[in-house]
Amino acid sequence: ESLFGRKPKKAFRVLYYGMDFTPFSSRPSTEEAKQRLGISPERRVIGHVGRFVPVKNHRFIVECFEKVLANGTNAHLLLVGDGPSLGDVRQQVASRGISDRVTFAGAQSSVVPFFSAMDISLLPSHWEGLGLVALESQAAGVPTVASTAVPEEIRAIPRLVHRFPLSSGAAAWADGIARLLEEADHRH
Repeated sequence: ESLFGRKPKKAFRVLYYGMDFTPFSSRPSTEEAKQRLGISPERRVIGHVGRFVPVKNHRFIVECFEKVLANGTNAHLLLVGDGPSLGDVRQQVASRGISDRVTFAGAQSSVVPFFSAMDISLLPSHWEGLGLVALESQAAGVPTVASTAVPEEIRAIPRLVHRFPLSSGAAAWADGIARLLEEADHRH
């Protein structure tokens, strides 16, 4: 009704998007996933899965991550995906001297093992249709920090979704990420 009114001129039907979450039930352990990626087991992994295009806001992810490191968190950034902005993001990482703390995993046919390595997943998009990657993150039990530009419908497991406006800036996001990592430490 919101798209076509109460009495649309042409008949339509809603097709719900089906997702197969069974691969998430047999994913590798966090330790195993980190080992496969060559990430030190004591590092906290902040990750993002998405195409390297401006709308996904990778530059902001790197800024947030740099501030997380500056706050003293022993962290690693895991970026999964490919796209036209990849070279620019690689250059940004190198120019900030944090290449040894960032893994570029490239495009992957299955993201399940990568979510296993993550402590937090970031989704700071300027806009999203739905943000299926946030649903995958929740299926893996990984908290998602998303921009308020991402639709509210991503909140399948409310305790795993945290939203911040992009206008609050990278420092505020980094503080929020640090708080979530601390909370996770206290739960274990």
